[in-house]
Amino acid sequence: MIDIITSILIYKNRIYIANLDGKINVSSLFDLHSRGEVEHINLSGKIIIDIQAYKNKIYILTNNGLYSYENERLILIKNLHDATHIAIDRLKRMIFVLSATRGLICLSLSKEDYLGDIRFISNVDLSQEESITDIIASNGKIFISIMNRGVYRIDYEYREKRFQMKAFLKRALTFPQSLYFNELLNELSIIDYVDGLIVTNIDNGESTYNRYFDSTNPNKVISLKNGKKIVQTRSALYLIEKNENSVIIDYQVANLISYHNYIYYSKDGSVSRLKI
Repeated sequence: MIDIITSILIYKNRIYIANLDGKINVSSLFDLHSRGEVEHINLSGKIIIDIQAYKNKIYILTNNGLYSYENERLILIKNLHDATHIAIDRLKRMIFVLSATRGLICLSLSKEDYLGDIRFISNVDLSQEESITDIIASNGKIFISIMNRGVYRIDYEYREKRFQMKAFLKRALTFPQSLYFNELLNELSIIDYVDGLIVTNIDNGESTYNRYFDSTNPNKVISLKNGKKIVQTRSALYLIEKNENSVIIDYQVANLISYHNYIYYSKDGSVSRLKI
């Protein structure tokens, strides 16, 4: 039986491969196909939605809550049954969990304690939105994409035990799917089913557009340190360099991530990598 991979994380030369059955296989990045796993993290009976890392801890979002994992200890941080996304702001030491009924739930990474909820942004009640597709956080900024609305930006601070924030619609879109913020270039990449790839400079607001993906719906984007973009569609992976598109994989893949000069992805229960 083929394993169904739900998420991939690479952290400190280790690769974490999460499966639908609640197990995470951990192995050395240099022995990707050796089958010699370093360890297993077992959350049997739970569906793993996402895994991320911060300060030697692995944060695991499941269908029944948010867990942390360190030194073979698995701890339930927050009991939740409707969470769909997590985003970590490393500079502000915050983790945001998107809840279908509460909006954004905010936790401190230094103490892993609850700080508050962000339910309303601009004129949008996040707890009533059923089609939030992505969320990212970086240095006091949160970007969130919502179907039939677009991409919102939230500038926030946490002072005197409360959030101070300013939220506004960054770009109106109908079918936004994926976000990626390149901190080195200070640019936001957006994937929309119809409008394709939109890259916006956060400093001056200038944007470039790329809609040429051979009529296949794009659904994810990652941005490399050198500015190259990788776009995942339903039937291929595209490399975008100097606004020129080239197909680098001509079949459907999932769980696309990057690490140094490589991209990693899953297909049919296994993980592969490709040097870019």
